[in-house]
Amino acid sequence: MRRRDRLQVGASEDDATRVELLHRIANLHLERGAMPDKAFATYARAFRIVPDHASTLDKINELAASLGMWTELADVYRSHVGQISDV
Repeated sequence: MRRRDRLQVGASEDDATRVELLHRIANLHLERGAMPDKAFATYARAFRIVPDHASTLDKINELAASLGMWTELADVYRSHVGQISDV
């Protein structure tokens, strides 16, 4: 993630804006950089901010399935089990 992007995400006060910025960054990793592992890590950051965000859940699950990152996905979920509401 570029320094400017990190600053924007960090400077955003509202969780919805930070998650939106992280989704944009993840999409750039996928579309322009062909770096699905970095996209997964970026969606994981978004998950940590808002664990029940439907789009984040969809994207992180899709990437885990396509990359075989089941252990990493389990680690992300395990770290926030108490924060996930019924979706």
